Amino acid sequence: YTTLSMNPERLHCFYGKQSSLLHCHEEDIDATVCVGLEEIHNRISAMGYNGARVVIGNIDCQPSMNGGILIFVLGTMHGLT
Repeated sequence: YTTLSMNPERLHCFYGKQSSLLHCHEEDIDATVCVGLEEIHNRISAMGYNGARVVIGNIDCQPSMNGGILIFVLGTMHGLT
């Protein structure tokens, strides 16, 4: 989350070619899943979280197929412009 706040244009580097990203706000009814580095990079760039302060409430990790891992993070972001 430090990278998300301080250097969001580099955050996609934490993902692989077949990774997916699902990001939504509490009031969102539908959320679009981004797949692949280019879609993930474009979505993160459009979020506008540069300089935000993150408060993590809960993290849950689960094993996934082929040795992968799912990471669920619940929290809030403050100081967005």
